[in-house]
Amino acid sequence: MVMDMYSFKLPLIQIFTTILLSGCGHLTSDLSAINVSSSSPALSQFNISPHESGIFSQVIKLDDGRDLVITEGSDEPRSIGSVTALLYRNLDLGDFETGLSFAREGFVTDAVLQEPGKVKVTTTSAGSGSYLQEYYICIGKASLNLCDSGLE
Repeated sequence: MVMDMYSFKLPLIQIFTTILLSGCGHLTSDLSAINVSSSSPALSQFNISPHESGIFSQVIKLDDGRDLVITEGSDEPRSIGSVTALLYRNLDLGDFETGLSFAREGFVTDAVLQEPGKVKVTTTSAGSGSYLQEYYICIGKASLNLCDSGLE
């Protein structure tokens, strides 16, 4: 099951919004008064949506109930940089388990659970070639590793 970043529970988005507002000197204690719609400029500043910010970020719900978050580096050029995979026992609680970062060429266009324990991350190069490159992340009991596609 694949979810985008808007599938987070409302309290998590409210926390991000509160942090943003407190940094601007406009802290409010009434979280119900904060607009958390998907078109909110506050959310796009946190690069929560790959659709609004241009930064890829996706949550993949694994069969065992854990959550895998795949993101591009937020302050990097789109054409080159890093991919980060963060594995959570429970993302809603922030129960982080392990992580993995690796270099990428191009921008991330897709992250798909290929089979239990393996996610394919696809990048597309910048420029006229639009070459695709695939990276595979193998998910262990408490580990993340780059691995082969398994198709050779």
